[in-house]
Amino acid sequence: MRVQPDGKVVATGSFSTFNGQPRRGITRLNSDGTLDLAFNPGTGFAGPVPTTQVTGIALQPDGRLVISGDFTRFNDVPRGGIARLNADGSLDSSFEPASGANGYVIDLALQPDGTIVIGGDFTSVNGTPQGRLARLQGNETSATPTVVWQAGDVGERSIVLQLVNDGLPEWDETLVLAFTPSGGATVGEPARMTLTIQSVDRPDLVATPKSITGEENGDLVIQLSSNMPATEPALYRLTSLPEQGRLFQYDNGNRGAEISSVPTLVSDPEGRLIFAPVPDTIGTPYASFGFEV
Repeated sequence: MRVQPDGKVVATGSFSTFNGQPRRGITRLNSDGTLDLAFNPGTGFAGPVPTTQVTGIALQPDGRLVISGDFTRFNDVPRGGIARLNADGSLDSSFEPASGANGYVIDLALQPDGTIVIGGDFTSVNGTPQGRLARLQGNETSATPTVVWQAGDVGERSIVLQLVNDGLPEWDETLVLAFTPSGGATVGEPARMTLTIQSVDRPDLVATPKSITGEENGDLVIQLSSNMPATEPALYRLTSLPEQGRLFQYDNGNRGAEISSVPTLVSDPEGRLIFAPVPDTIGTPYASFGFEV
């Protein structure tokens, strides 16, 4: 078990209920020993035998829990001996160990760099030979596999990485593959590559005003924003002009070219514009304009 900083106690083991409430393999208690109903693991852990063993537990600084044991599923989602839960007991889908370990993961430990060391009665992790000890990346969706050629062995080796869609609307994601030679081995170029995993369920684009600040001469600096990820630069397009007042491109804090027709792209890479209101129209609907991303 582990005691959280707030005094609550997370307990694991080979049980299916606590105080008459379904809690398979894991539960959390309040500091007075009562069941914490805010922590709901659903159907909990299940494994190859009815008495599923949940033995390893580590508490991350952000409140999430890394769990290990002799289980193959959590809340009906495949998890081979290791899983990470959110603070409310739900499965953290951002931690996807693919097929996981092929046996009992007895214990685990968090390292200062966020990686997770697991040990137990297993011989492979994600289909890669790992002799009862392996290290996983805590902030990525892959293990740290090792490919070994014995002396005189020139056979081909392959690693299969399983990509699992979590079903949430989100943007494209990236997978970094890096090859680190050891024992005198060498690798060709490139030794590191980044793959883009294209999303099939990108969210709808939403564009909204971000901030409006005033200048001494009465101009307003308007910064636009959207739900585009930071890794993808947003291109804003004006679709309508204000009925009163004038819009200018932003040029180092000054008025740039006046925008007199639409559609027109916003030239500032941070989505800023200069709005020059006419007297007595600040804050009225006449100062509104349309844009899209």
